[in-house]
Amino acid sequence: MPVYEFNCNACKARVQLFFRSMNPEKTGVCDRCGSADLQRVFSRFNVGRPAFDASKFDKREFLDGVDYGNPTSMANMMRRVNETFQDEPNDYMQEAIERLDHGENVAKVLGVEQHDHISHAGGDGGGDGGE
Repeated sequence: MPVYEFNCNACKARVQLFFRSMNPEKTGVCDRCGSADLQRVFSRFNVGRPAFDASKFDKREFLDGVDYGNPTSMANMMRRVNETFQDEPNDYMQEAIERLDHGENVAKVLGVEQHDHISHAGGDGGGDGGE
């Protein structure tokens, strides 16, 4: 029992309609505006691929040349991650790649803070050491 997808020509909504039989001539009405002026579209689908083989994965080669502070370099690395490990589309990953492609700050896109890793001398937890 298939679900067919349509674009509503009246309100431009994407409509999914369930039918009890397989019939490519079926049509329906838009559940948003009630129009019967629908155009059938191809639904999204995934193409199966072989399972990931961790024994053949070389993370040094995978990460070679990545500049973690460069938005373009990080976008390219995230594309490779997406192509290698993701079986289904990941909206968060796609949004992050698009933001990096537009030059947005890597730390901001990934939601990480940049920390100052300077260690302070003395074991008292900081302070000016005065009395």
